[in-house]
Amino acid sequence: TDTTLIQCDEDGTPDGLTEYNLNEASSDVVGPGNVADYNFEFYLNQADADIQDGMLAPFPFLNTVNPQVVVVRVEEIATGCVSYANVTLDVTATDVSNANLVKCDDNYDGFAEFNLSDADAAILATLPPGLTIAYYATAQDAQLEENQLPNLYTNTTPVTQDIYVRVENANQCFGINSINLLVNPLPQNNTVDSITVCSSNPDSANIDLSMFDAQVLGTQTPADFAVNYYESQADADADVNQLINPYDTTSNAQTLFVRVTNNVSGCFITTINFTVNINPNPTFNAPTPLEVCDDSIADGLTFIDLNLKNTEISGGDTSLSVSYYLTQSDADNE
Repeated sequence: TDTTLIQCDEDGTPDGLTEYNLNEASSDVVGPGNVADYNFEFYLNQADADIQDGMLAPFPFLNTVNPQVVVVRVEEIATGCVSYANVTLDVTATDVSNANLVKCDDNYDGFAEFNLSDADAAILATLPPGLTIAYYATAQDAQLEENQLPNLYTNTTPVTQDIYVRVENANQCFGINSINLLVNPLPQNNTVDSITVCSSNPDSANIDLSMFDAQVLGTQTPADFAVNYYESQADADADVNQLINPYDTTSNAQTLFVRVTNNVSGCFITTINFTVNINPNPTFNAPTPLEVCDDSIADGLTFIDLNLKNTEISGGDTSLSVSYYLTQSDADNE
């Protein structure tokens, strides 16, 4: 049966000339027959087909005029019977929208698995119904319908790669365009040092969580990221029960978990954690007044050895150090 192959002129030169895979006409030529039962040979004209001279390579075949008719010689393998059909090669220029697919990296290597069908809706949005879509690694593969990519596809060029989509209407090319695959980087997986704090409560301490932000972010720009803290890995992964700053720990040697999110891409990690250890504040005895005699000048001023109170304050615990300050503020800030 005579048939027509419609191909898209997507080589960048709108001249009506493009590459074909002539084998794509085989199923239309034999109709309900099984293509595996026949041998197909393509020729420029009927005279060549009759004497089997100048057989064409089925792909890639570049037409020389638009439209162009080639002849296919069809031989039934079982009987040796031969028939002929005309294949009209028609070139059309169509407008298929491009699309972008974006994924977050999963291990800092610039590669990720994409579900290519996620681009279908954007590509088909303005096109008539009933069209089919296939994806290819190169423009030539898309043109010749060779090496179709699987739906779940991992990019082979790190970070960014262009692949190609071919849109068809009943095996006829409707349009070809590029699809950009972009792998956004994860936040840095920095190390945060565990910390030891002092507290009057041996199982709880009040801490300023923002003090860890600098180590969490490292060399990254703080304005570009959100840093949140959680009591469990599950909470960090699910982004629930975010801790309020300042935070009262609930146990000694408590591990806190960090979620770092890129504010632009939304890519995040939850692999950073650190431990808050608590050392109890020392217990002490409130000292009694220290009374000394004035010196030879009766002015109420004299030298006083404050260390005389050390043993009374520490209760004789030699592991404690006692120091003295004029104001509470000085003592707090040491």
